[in-house]
Amino acid sequence: MMVTGTRSHFGQENSRKRKDAIRHMICKYYGFYRTEDRKINDAKLYLDARVKQKWLNFVAAYEKCDVATPLTFDDMLSHLEMQINDPENRRRMASQRFQDAYQKEWQSIREFSKYLEDWEYYLPAYTEEQRMDNLRSKVLPEIRKELLQYPQYPQDYDELLRRMQTIEENMPERRRAIRKGKPVRFTGNRYNPNKPNNRQNERWLQGDRM
Repeated sequence: MMVTGTRSHFGQENSRKRKDAIRHMICKYYGFYRTEDRKINDAKLYLDARVKQKWLNFVAAYEKCDVATPLTFDDMLSHLEMQINDPENRRRMASQRFQDAYQKEWQSIREFSKYLEDWEYYLPAYTEEQRMDNLRSKVLPEIRKELLQYPQYPQDYDELLRRMQTIEENMPERRRAIRKGKPVRFTGNRYNPNKPNNRQNERWLQGDRM
């Protein structure tokens, strides 16, 4: 209901409002949507057969990559957004998102590589060497710097990813940044980031969303 209904209400061209509406619903019923699996499984009930099958195919292809990080509801939203665009727009969007992607301070190497792989799915296949170059050029500068200290360069993508993980795990500042996590940001009229002590915002965050 959330996925299909919001499209008809807001129109295909206004994806930002649609996403805000979906996130508002999740926040409002936070007690029910506590896990990513529950959000995803609930949304699947309201997908038509064609779109649902595309999502299942995407999940199957993703799981074959043997990655440790499970898919999230945001991953599902990104995938569904791609399905309402024509093929050429879809390719352009995926290409732009991929080119603009750089590892954030709060992202682990594993999470960031998953993000890249999510967009690679919609693009023409890269060679192993291209995938390695893409990952190396898009990670944080301090990780690239440490990678240069090794006498031998990894032979394939998986080895490169493992080595970067090892580097990251041995950097105390990276462990702290990852533990701290992504900065929390709320959108819409219910929360004003410039007024952190706003009592109306506090009431919403604590109870009104139920």
